[in-house]
Amino acid sequence: LSEFLYYVTRGEQQNAHLYNYICTSMEWLDEAEHDYANFHLVFMMRLSRFIGFFPNLDAYQAGACFDLRNATFTASAPLHSDYLLPSDAAGINQLIRMDYENMHLFRLSRHNRNRISDIVLHYYRIHVPDMPELKSFQVMRELFS
Repeated sequence: LSEFLYYVTRGEQQNAHLYNYICTSMEWLDEAEHDYANFHLVFMMRLSRFIGFFPNLDAYQAGACFDLRNATFTASAPLHSDYLLPSDAAGINQLIRMDYENMHLFRLSRHNRNRISDIVLHYYRIHVPDMPELKSFQVMRELFS
């Protein structure tokens, strides 16, 4: 998360709401003793609200695609390649409904958690200028797979 935050926040101006969100989240994680396997997913997705590209949920319906560029659900695939098919789009809708208190209710396999991480990081790379592939994420994936 440290490498992620470095790239995501480096262009941000002073932002008390962003700072408070990060501090509160890290304090929650520090105090958590169990049920925090989805923390990084919830943290990254909710952070997008403070950076300025939180997904628009208004158009979600079963079978919708998710346009990663425009951060919105669509009835059909957009005319570019940065979108999610309905199965992955439903996962994003589910992720958005998670918070730290209820994330333990959403049981995800390691494979699904890694897939969602890849999607969220791709989403960030679309919206954050010059955001590279995270080296630390790949190292962690190799260590714990």
